[in-house]
Amino acid sequence: MWGEGTRKNHRLQKKEVPMKSFQVTVTIDRPIGYVDDYGNCYPINYGYVAGVIGVEKNKMLMF
Repeated sequence: MWGEGTRKNHRLQKKEVPMKSFQVTVTIDRPIGYVDDYGNCYPINYGYVAGVIGVEKNKMLMF
């Protein structure tokens, strides 16, 4: 079975990456409890950062 010996021999590598702190404005377009047209209920706030493009060339989603 996969992973039996792999987990024991795997060493987690950590690397510190310096990051700058900045503020962004998040637009919440589906607040907690929002129900969409398909009946999906959102248990958390769901939104996006305007003007920032994500990996799939869509809005940068935030939740």
